[in-house]
Amino acid sequence: MFGRRRWAPLAPAVLATIAKANQLIASNHADQAAPMLAQLAQDLEGRGRARPAANLHAEAAHAYAASRNESAALAQARAALNQFLQLQMARRVPTFYGNITRKLRANGMSAAADTLQKEFGDKVKPFEKFRSASPAQGRRLPANCPHCGAAARSDEVDWIDGQSAECAYCGGVIQTK
Repeated sequence: MFGRRRWAPLAPAVLATIAKANQLIASNHADQAAPMLAQLAQDLEGRGRARPAANLHAEAAHAYAASRNESAALAQARAALNQFLQLQMARRVPTFYGNITRKLRANGMSAAADTLQKEFGDKVKPFEKFRSASPAQGRRLPANCPHCGAAARSDEVDWIDGQSAECAYCGGVIQTK
């Protein structure tokens, strides 16, 4: 249907849950969104949907960090990083690692950030060269995916061509502005 799609579209109920979680995060209720995202990630993982599950673990880690739940943020960050590494998501590995360790430290969770550094620092280094490489440099995505409402970031999507990218969460096609 969209040419390069790597997985079937997510079910409407899954997309609705992602959209609801993103609305909660946008309205400063990350504490309510985090367990929704973590459960959804676990469910998708159990169904063999590793890539969207990995991204949802990452989103859950950020939500738990925002709500200052250190142990849950660390658990979700570990799950995301392990899956990103296993799936060889070259740009996603260093970007998420850098963002989550900064967020943990900014929210007073240095012990969790230090743990991630000890466990993943050496594993992330080989991927650092991919961090700034973007196949669609200069192109702007809308702030959110029009299909699921997840944040649309150029370093988290798979670029299909210079004008369109695949959402890391739902697989929908996002057109550049």
